[in-house]
Amino acid sequence: MSRFPVLILVISLAFGIPAAVLAQDNHYESNMLGSRNAALANAGISRFEDQAAVFMNPATLADATGSSFNFNAIAGGLSSIKFTNGLGQDLTLKTGGFSMLPNMAAGVLKPKKSERDFVIGYALFHRANDHILLTDRRETTEFNVINDQESPGNEYYSAEYHVDKDLDEVNMVMGLGWSLSDKLSLGLSQTFGYHSESFRDYFNAISTPLPNSTSPVDLVSARKDIFFTYWKGFTQTMLGMTWKPGKWDIGLVLQTPVICVMGKGQMMGDLDLTNIRLTDDLSQPRKSYRGNGYYKKLTATYKTPWYLGLGASRKWGTIRWYGAMKYYS
Repeated sequence: MSRFPVLILVISLAFGIPAAVLAQDNHYESNMLGSRNAALANAGISRFEDQAAVFMNPATLADATGSSFNFNAIAGGLSSIKFTNGLGQDLTLKTGGFSMLPNMAAGVLKPKKSERDFVIGYALFHRANDHILLTDRRETTEFNVINDQESPGNEYYSAEYHVDKDLDEVNMVMGLGWSLSDKLSLGLSQTFGYHSESFRDYFNAISTPLPNSTSPVDLVSARKDIFFTYWKGFTQTMLGMTWKPGKWDIGLVLQTPVICVMGKGQMMGDLDLTNIRLTDDLSQPRKSYRGNGYYKKLTATYKTPWYLGLGASRKWGTIRWYGAMKYYS
């Protein structure tokens, strides 16, 4: 995996209107959960902002003033997909859809006794939840598939294409934040995740001579059907620290690599070619071919990167500035 930094700079006004400047390659920061954390574009790793602290920087939990609960969701997203010549020359596929984007339920538990120096955080959220369904069928009599020496002119042609993809990932996080002093806090959180994905790619095309044709070829066709699915259970550890030198809030966080708990996958595929000519030699007869395969108990290799993050925050007058930088590998 390539290494690159993700830089997030956020300016947040005291009355709650933020502006964000994001790095060009920022897909690891696409999941912004928590009302205030989302407004800060995931830059709030130096101080407690909302219940997303348990997976942003658990050390900031120590600054929570009381117990609380939050449910946060983004309404949804629209997608538009276009495959030029997806069903043959000048036969373009178009489709679109609607999908729900990540949502989160999270809370903070602060012990009632004031002398307790730790705070508990928890969260259940979707990192990814996506479904893509593309299906189309076309028929035409204006398509020349079979060579003119065997079938002069155009032939009847029909083709259909289906793509069905399901992706889902759920994460449960538990964490603690300890206040070692007025200026220094440490945190630890553990994420338990379940990731699953399935994908089917189906294509079928048939061509036959038009009625009253004298062609000796009655039909040619091609069919492809590929399917795979896998799931994986994993866990990750996050270590965090906050430091308050003067008017500054400094946060440091380390997300460890994924540890696979369990998981497996399977894949199967079929390919059929009926009455096909693979060479230009008309003296050779047309042939049909078939191939298939099935792989089971495959190892699921899905993983997310480890990262190191550094953030800072400071208030000048009515304006609080936030900045964060994360290095992924």
